Amino acid sequence: MINRYAFAGLCLAVCVIVYGHASDGAPGPQGESLASITSLSVVVEDISPEMRSLGLDPDVIRTDTEFRLRRSGIKVEAGPDRPWLCIMTQHVDRGRSFYYFTVRVFFYQLGTLLSNGKTMYVITWDRRAIGGGGGKMTTDTIRHIRKSISDMVDEFINDFLAANPK
Repeated sequence: MINRYAFAGLCLAVCVIVYGHASDGAPGPQGESLASITSLSVVVEDISPEMRSLGLDPDVIRTDTEFRLRRSGIKVEAGPDRPWLCIMTQHVDRGRSFYYFTVRVFFYQLGTLLSNGKTMYVITWDRRAIGGGGGKMTTDTIRHIRKSISDMVDEFINDFLAANPK
């Protein structure tokens, strides 16, 4: 009989689910929320020591993302009152049987709540991926995570540019 952890790991290894939409060049509801944004900052949430030891460096992710945004014509500025693109990765290691990870790229900006008129930071654009496999995480897993981040940042750039034509 197959162990339930091994079965879950096998399911995750076979199936990587990406939440999002295929872009046709026109901004969707989330993309439309990016209209009139003049600049943004980039934040990379803390990365686990295990992921760091396999080569996932938050400074490299942030620098690469900022470069790609600037190269696309999107103004990147640090500051406490700026909307920000946030990149987050997490993982759970279940010993030798399996691991899983999540990747999330999302955009925070000021928004006004319809229910009470209060202004607060809200997430207006969001993409996620989940994956995993049997055994331990490897450098191949980190390459897959980097690719997922890159694909989501590309999608953000496309949606931003579609919402802010020049």
